[in-house]
Amino acid sequence: MKREWTDLEFADWILLPSEAALLANKTGPTRLGFAVLLKFFQYAARFPLSMQEVPTTAVAYIAGQVGVPAEEFSRYNWEGRAVKYHRAQIRAFLGFREPTVQDAEELAVWLSEHVLPQGHPDEHVNAAAYQRLHDLGIEPRTPDRLDRILASASSAFEQRFCTETADRLPPATLGRLETLLSAETEGGETAESEHSPLQQLKTDPGRAGLDNALEEISKLQQLRQLNLPQDLFRHVAPRLLQR
Repeated sequence: MKREWTDLEFADWILLPSEAALLANKTGPTRLGFAVLLKFFQYAARFPLSMQEVPTTAVAYIAGQVGVPAEEFSRYNWEGRAVKYHRAQIRAFLGFREPTVQDAEELAVWLSEHVLPQGHPDEHVNAAAYQRLHDLGIEPRTPDRLDRILASASSAFEQRFCTETADRLPPATLGRLETLLSAETEGGETAESEHSPLQQLKTDPGRAGLDNALEEISKLQQLRQLNLPQDLFRHVAPRLLQR
């Protein structure tokens, strides 16, 4: 949530006549608290986790519209049946419902199939998740719960992406890649991963010189010998390929 507001942004917190009608039988802290919950949900696509999350300037702006002193907001009861009823009333008015376990599973699938393949940064994926829930009329989970859904979607996508990529590689290429990932010492024991050929390929070339130049040429030859298909990532989004 933003903590600073311009005159233009205050437009997001104006109570419309149809919204003000919901306050007809409410007074004092209840009247102000309900109005704040309503406008916060419309702005952030979720309910605030606590009253501290709502900018004081926004509370003051709404208080002026409902005729209740802004200080009364601190007396609004965030526990009990009243706030649960208020949330249910707001959901019904805005056409939303509470989320289910199935909603979370379907959101993770949707993200892994339609958003994550584009390689967007995490903040874009997070925004897409909120927008998806908003479009479906589903109240978002708490930020922590949504983070777990995003992590699940990311894990599923990466697993599928790696599996599909490996399935497109020729057996000989797979064998050469396996060789890069592990090596045997002179005694026949498996070497530590940090000493694998792959790690050697990733080492810094060092200062310019004949020996280092020959070493880099050798690395390039090893990479070319993998014989990766030229169109392996033809359908992969540029952002994802860069990552």
